[in-house]
Amino acid sequence: MPVTRVAGDDTSIQFDAFAPHYDAFTSGSDYERWTECVLAHARSHGLAGQTLLDVACGTGNSLIPFLARGFDVVGCDSSSAMLAEAARKAPQTQLVLADMRELPALGRFDLVTCIDEPLNYLATESDLVAAFRSIAANLAPDGLTVFDLNSLLTYRTTFAHDDVSESDDGRVFAWRGESSGDAEPGCEACAWSTSSYPRRMARTTVSAAATCNVTSRASGWSRCSLTRSSSRSR
Repeated sequence: MPVTRVAGDDTSIQFDAFAPHYDAFTSGSDYERWTECVLAHARSHGLAGQTLLDVACGTGNSLIPFLARGFDVVGCDSSSAMLAEAARKAPQTQLVLADMRELPALGRFDLVTCIDEPLNYLATESDLVAAFRSIAANLAPDGLTVFDLNSLLTYRTTFAHDDVSESDDGRVFAWRGESSGDAEPGCEACAWSTSSYPRRMARTTVSAAATCNVTSRASGWSRCSLTRSSSRSR
C-alpha cells in the first residue's frame, strides 16, 4: 500500500538520511516486550477493540507486533524516508505522512500509541496541546492513548554523554550528547548521531555516512502514560 501524504510537509528532514540506519541504531529495543506492556496497561483501563493508530511510527517496528496480534493498524510519521522503511516491512498497512500536531481524520481508533518518546521532540506547550487534540480527534468513544517519554534522568545521562557502538552488520554509530549532568526539568537537549557503514569491494573501502541532529525537550512526567477519550470530554 503506498504512503499517503494528507497533511503538512515532511518536518523530519533530519531523520530522512538516518532512516536506512535507524533499525541498526535501535537494535537493542525490545518492541515485543513494549507491546505486551502497552496492551496490559491499556486492557487494565478497559481496551476491548482492535483498531490502532500508531503516531510517529518511524520504520514500523512499533506497529508490526500489533499487526501480528490481529490489530487493524494505521501508521503515521512526518518522515517520508522512515515511512518508506515501514512500507517494506508492512506493505498492506495504511501509512500516512503527517505531523502529529496536524493529524487528519484517519478514523476512530480504539487505541492510539506514540512509542519511543516522540512527544519529547515537541518543544513548546502549544505543540504538545496541538498533538493531543489531534490524537483525541482520532479516538473512538472511550478510546485510549498510550505514550512514553524520556525522563529527566535520560537528559542527565544519555543526552549528556558521548558514545560509540558497532551494530552486528558492521555499522559504527557515534553519538554526541550536548545536555548536562545537572539538566533541569523543561530543558532542551541536542544530540548528534553519525553512522558509518564500511563496505569492502575488492581492495577498496567505501564509507556511507548519515548524520542525524535532534533536539528533545525534557519534562517531569513519568515514563509511560495513558489518556482516555470519552464523549463527555469531547
